[in-house]
Amino acid sequence: VIRDVATRLGFSRDFYEEVLKNLMINENISDNPLMFSSPAITQIFLDEALKLAYIDSDLARAEIDWLRKTAEINGIAHNQFNDYVNDFLTRKKEEAA
Repeated sequence: VIRDVATRLGFSRDFYEEVLKNLMINENISDNPLMFSSPAITQIFLDEALKLAYIDSDLARAEIDWLRKTAEINGIAHNQFNDYVNDFLTRKKEEAA
């Protein structure tokens, strides 16, 4: 998922592979919600993060809460985020049927 996003954003394979390697060993990475530079990047992140969070066919409360906080600090209202998650879950259920 991360590699797909990096490719869509135009990052080279060497760059994102190095970033991923360093992320896994970095003790200073915070669990704080992320702030993005544009609504488009926020949207891509939320799309990919929901896919990743749902990989086990479940969205845990902690995952939803963190994504909601990330959405809010990036200007996405609480009800808009809820609608977005509900639409995502509906699509996933339809795909599974």
